[in-house]
Amino acid sequence: MASSTDYVLAVRSSTSAMRGQRILESKGIPAEIQRTSAPSSQKGCGYGIKIVGDLTTAVNILNSEGVEVVEIWR
Repeated sequence: MASSTDYVLAVRSSTSAMRGQRILESKGIPAEIQRTSAPSSQKGCGYGIKIVGDLTTAVNILNSEGVEVVEIWR
């Protein structure tokens, strides 16, 4: 059985996080909004999108829909 990896994709705003979640779920990728640690001054808003699975596909989908991923955590 293959193991899945969790990722949190930091985005620029809470609105982007909500929009990104809806986009990914509409494409069949389970996603949830997650509060991250204190936002850095240059990257993100303190919210991210948690996914399990194919990181490259999720990031490509978000980028194609105009949701900028500014940082990725495992």
